[in-house]
Amino acid sequence: MAEMSLKEVIGQKVAQEILLQASKKNRLANTYLFYGPAGVGKFLVAWRLAQTLLCEKPTENSSACGACPSCLKVAQLCHPDFYLVFPHPSSDKPREVQEHEDHFRQAKMAEPYQLMEYNRPINISVDKIRFLKEQIYRMPFQSEKKVVIIEQAESMRSDSANLLLKIFEEPPADTVLVLTTSQIDRMLPTVVSRSQKIRFAPVTLETIHSELQKRFSLDEEKAGYYASLSEGSLGVALSFASGQWEKTLENSHRLWRAVWSKKTKEIQDLIEIFSLEKDRSQILLLLKIWQYLLRDIFSASVGLGSRHLIFRPLHNQALLPNLNFAPPRIYLAFQIVNQTRLDFYRNLGIKSLLVGLVLSLQSTLLSNTEEN
Repeated sequence: MAEMSLKEVIGQKVAQEILLQASKKNRLANTYLFYGPAGVGKFLVAWRLAQTLLCEKPTENSSACGACPSCLKVAQLCHPDFYLVFPHPSSDKPREVQEHEDHFRQAKMAEPYQLMEYNRPINISVDKIRFLKEQIYRMPFQSEKKVVIIEQAESMRSDSANLLLKIFEEPPADTVLVLTTSQIDRMLPTVVSRSQKIRFAPVTLETIHSELQKRFSLDEEKAGYYASLSEGSLGVALSFASGQWEKTLENSHRLWRAVWSKKTKEIQDLIEIFSLEKDRSQILLLLKIWQYLLRDIFSASVGLGSRHLIFRPLHNQALLPNLNFAPPRIYLAFQIVNQTRLDFYRNLGIKSLLVGLVLSLQSTLLSNTEEN
């Protein structure tokens, strides 16, 4: 068996070592669950594992050759024994489904750490798992093994997850399944319990800082700022550094300041902008930014210096130092934002979601800003 080649993976030494040792001893599990933050390399490691297992001509040091027909096909995400399942918006139009699949493959081949974004709710349909179930019990077409990657497995609907369990009950011996998730708490417990879990840690801020400088030629301060915002996700940092999320970052701060200044018209206008946003992931970004701001407010309220703040470049505006928020209230506010994030996954209307969030935060933090 070819030893894994993971040279493109950034960090994740523990996860790599677990898989390398299992591969060397020919003791890979039938099913793995790679879990950890989005954009830290879970998909890339699963992809490289597939290349290793399907390689036809391993090199002298037993790594994937990267040049045989199988390696080249896996590199293009189109090998006949390599099944890739991922979520996208539901559609009954084959052409639209194909467009989503082509977009995913092209995006991941260009940048494996890229976060995929869609303008409608996404899921993994039962039809995809049913097709997978039909295919993986057949003999391999080109290699000795088959590999399945189910990306963002938390997006499986309940019927999809239950059908997947049928495969878990009688897994084909020549197949390795890899599920990835950044939200293990949203997954069916029986799916989690029947998989060998491998945790993927956040990438160090120093590593992200270095990667941003290499890829975008950013100055020290800007690279450090985006690294701080990333929470250890290279994918998040890349989205910030590319300018892709700059407008959302700006509008998130504008809405934040309008809430505490009680500028009703500006609040309404900005909520309208967010409610019309085609990319729903930008709402999650707004909530993440507000949690960062609350974290900074808490840090300031307990006397920590500016070096502990995420939003150092604009903390005077962001923290609104004229308001004295008590730490217990900041904690409650953080929980309110977190609950809004959970409600988002229930596909509630964006406008009503944000209006409720604003009213709850104002009630929690402005009802008695002098409380200690």
